[in-house]
Amino acid sequence: MSDDKNLIRWKWLCYMQSLFALETFIAPVLVIFYTQYAGFSFSQYAILMSYIFLFSWAFQIPTGAIADKYGRKRALIFGNILYVIAMLSLVVFGSRTPIVVTSALFSFGSCLSTGAFQAMMYSAYAKEERVEDFNSVNARGNSLALLGGAGGAALGGILAGVSLALPMIVDIAVLSLTTVLLTIFVKQPQNAQNARQVSVQTIAVDAIRAAFASKKLFSSILVSAVAFACVRTGFNVYQPLLTNSGVHVSQLGLIFAGFSLFSAGVAYAYSKVPREILDGPLMLILIALAFILSSIFLANTSTTLAIICAICCHQFARAVYPSLSAYMININISDDSTSRTTILSLAALLRSLLAAVFSGGMALAAESFSDRIMFNVVSLVSAVLVLTFGFWSVYATQSKKPCPTSSRS
Repeated sequence: MSDDKNLIRWKWLCYMQSLFALETFIAPVLVIFYTQYAGFSFSQYAILMSYIFLFSWAFQIPTGAIADKYGRKRALIFGNILYVIAMLSLVVFGSRTPIVVTSALFSFGSCLSTGAFQAMMYSAYAKEERVEDFNSVNARGNSLALLGGAGGAALGGILAGVSLALPMIVDIAVLSLTTVLLTIFVKQPQNAQNARQVSVQTIAVDAIRAAFASKKLFSSILVSAVAFACVRTGFNVYQPLLTNSGVHVSQLGLIFAGFSLFSAGVAYAYSKVPREILDGPLMLILIALAFILSSIFLANTSTTLAIICAICCHQFARAVYPSLSAYMININISDDSTSRTTILSLAALLRSLLAAVFSGGMALAAESFSDRIMFNVVSLVSAVLVLTFGFWSVYATQSKKPCPTSSRS
């Protein structure tokens, strides 16, 4: 019974983390907050975002190894605290805080907590041999995140009408309260004692070696990276596609809220998928098919209805891939691995790098090709890659090679 209570606790903590994601309320006015309240010029804001990405790439794997060695709960809590400090510095000091300091705080805090919660949650479910429940809870959490994002954006816009600082202040309060609740209720599974005996460098090297040694694990990481890059890059042209088809700017908010509701419904439906389907190729085929259909919708027409249908196909993938990739990656890591968080951080790093490659390619192509053509190319390339890596994962000739526990000191 106590074990059931522990899993119930993790379920509700996952729902809380998902519903109150980072910067939910400030999201709809983020650029305006930086440029009109914090005092940044637009070029300074762009530089800040660039630094955040660069620092994130540099910090991702080292912070994962730190979490594995010194405690995933500590990493989660301290990462959240650093993020709160970064947001507070913007509200209090604005652009007076050096850009490099602000970006480093955001990046280090975000990277330190990346994967830590998921690693602990998976270990708790795996210990009770309830991995399929981990996927179900994760999927419902993703559904709540989509709903929370839509509601938070709407409320954030209202709060910004009172004061541009107010949405950020509410985000700070929510993250602070969430951190307190995590401090009280998170109980880290007792499986990381061996990590204390090895160095951070050893954990990082072992995680990279294990990821490349297992076809199933590495291909699962690549599938996650491709799906993320496609959806994230496609997002860059959603608004131009819609406005070029005749949609007025005032209608975009309602349309995007509809996309979030659609994705939330798909994510909830996905939470019902049984494990025998999760372990096969069907979900990967559906994601690839969604990308192909999105391109077909825009192949011969650019009407508003066709664009909405194409974007909905992307939103299907957006609803499914986070939970599916978390499941695919985690089941291919040994339950007693000391480097689980580091491997999840490596997956996050590859997602960011591939998204940067896709976005950079789209930026270069923008001079020569229309938004519709670029959207189609990204979708079709992603479909091919998902199928290639996915079938490589499901039908790998070698048996599953889970991440080993480091034995080096």
